[in-house]
Amino acid sequence: MLLDILRDLKDSTCKVEILLLNREGEMLDQLPEWVTVKKVAGIKDLEGLRKNISNFLNRLGLKPLFHVLKGIYHRHGHLLVSKRYTLVNDSYDVVVAFQDGMATWYAAKNIAGICKLAVIHTDFEKAQYDASVEMKIYGRFDSIYCTSQSARESFLRCLPEFAERTQVLLPHIDCADICRKAAIFNGVELSANGVNIVTVARLSHEKGIEKALSVLGKLVVAGYDVHWYFIGDGVDRDRLEALAIKLGCKDNAVFTGKLDNPYRTMAAADIYVQPSKYESYCIALAEARALGCAIVTTDFPSAHEQLDHGGGIISGTTEQSLFDGIKILIDDPEERKKIALQNRELFCEDIYINNRLVQDIKDLLKGEKL
Repeated sequence: MLLDILRDLKDSTCKVEILLLNREGEMLDQLPEWVTVKKVAGIKDLEGLRKNISNFLNRLGLKPLFHVLKGIYHRHGHLLVSKRYTLVNDSYDVVVAFQDGMATWYAAKNIAGICKLAVIHTDFEKAQYDASVEMKIYGRFDSIYCTSQSARESFLRCLPEFAERTQVLLPHIDCADICRKAAIFNGVELSANGVNIVTVARLSHEKGIEKALSVLGKLVVAGYDVHWYFIGDGVDRDRLEALAIKLGCKDNAVFTGKLDNPYRTMAAADIYVQPSKYESYCIALAEARALGCAIVTTDFPSAHEQLDHGGGIISGTTEQSLFDGIKILIDDPEERKKIALQNRELFCEDIYINNRLVQDIKDLLKGEKL
């Protein structure tokens, strides 16, 4: 999403700097050359410690303790970016906090700017942010953009005071480019036998891969010839591969790692499954729709924004409900074809082209008010 925004800003006269809390990420090498990239000193260790503790507790299965510490972090994490950390001395015309949490806290407290904008990519309620604290943080921003309607509703249930300055900013899904890439071989050969399932996701707890593997184990026990391809990488990969062995589905679970072009595999699969626990707006789900996939997804609020008018099965949130949804499409190839056709007919790229943030930035640089 950020890369798309940068592409839209390329021909403007503004100078763009990106301040990274961690100088890492799968798409870091795709940042354009005309953008200056800096790292915020001191924050990496704090974020790294938080992630390491979270992932360690999750791997041990200590979910109650994980949720307690997560709640503490989201209530008091803003204190970690107090002014003892180096402030960015340059004064910017526009400051965009592009990720909720640490980036938003830092932008609010430690960067000088004439106008500040914030982007929210999560379900605010489920993330367990402290509304009384966040009201002071978001009070420093002139405009707030949520990446789905359900994310906006969740945010405003916590902070209704910001209704007038909060709007929806949907990602831009380039359907033509996705379909072009789907015609290019990416090195992954799907099984010639049985049913092929694909999931594209970061291998971390919120994406529900553990639940997906449990469902795969049940499908294998039930006698189904199924091959499930997990495209992506993450801190939980070793644990998830070990879990596949434990569940007896090692030969049916394929971890491809990160693919620069996952679209060939998505388009060729019989079923696309999104097992996430929660999402703001699931771009991978939208891309699966653009490719005409037969879709099964767990029930998170923004899934309804994409699929309530057809194009897939929204299961419940349990392992059993996900199993039942996938089983329906395995048993009924005609239903798979019907859903795939619905997606090809219903998906409209124009719905997703939303450069409101870009336009607001350009207007601000011209001296216009939001």
